[in-house]
Amino acid sequence: MRRLGTIVRIQIQVGRLKVGEEPRRVYDPGGIRAVESVWVGREGLVAPVAAGYLLDVHHQAHPHTRNRKGENALSLGFTGHYDLMRARFGERMALGVAGENFIIDRADVVSPAELAGGVLIRLADGGELRLDAVLPAPPCAPFANWALGFPEGGADRKARKEALASLCEGMRGFYARVAAVESVPVGLGDEVWGLG
Repeated sequence: MRRLGTIVRIQIQVGRLKVGEEPRRVYDPGGIRAVESVWVGREGLVAPVAAGYLLDVHHQAHPHTRNRKGENALSLGFTGHYDLMRARFGERMALGVAGENFIIDRADVVSPAELAGGVLIRLADGGELRLDAVLPAPPCAPFANWALGFPEGGADRKARKEALASLCEGMRGFYARVAAVESVPVGLGDEVWGLG
């Protein structure tokens, strides 16, 4: 078991980030909401807010769910990945703009192999949350266009292909399946460990 870092940002997606219809689909990070904590269960993430709660778009009960049989119930990103994306694409790559639920403070790049055995989150209340089936989130053309500064599309084909290649292998984040039976609270500062 290897310590990966602590959670420094938690966010949910209140709606789809890829909007419109093909071939004019675009990436819009406007649906990302930072929160201080979430409840995590097999169905996905629920964020407590003053007016009640918000469901992440990857929660099975969200009216426009993007959940694929639990395989992408939540997502992870790393600060070191954002440093590299910002160096390549500029300041538009603000922390969390790719939409991951948990951003973990870690300076270097985390490879898919490091997460292949799963992830363990040590909770403030002493409990633990295990995530398995941790796989790189594949980058998409709308996100690559947005990263290149062409949010409406029209980026040079070669530049878009190179951008997509640079965002592979987890650079743009990782999807994970939740192994817990009961929902548990996850908050800022909780520690994240790799089980691989």
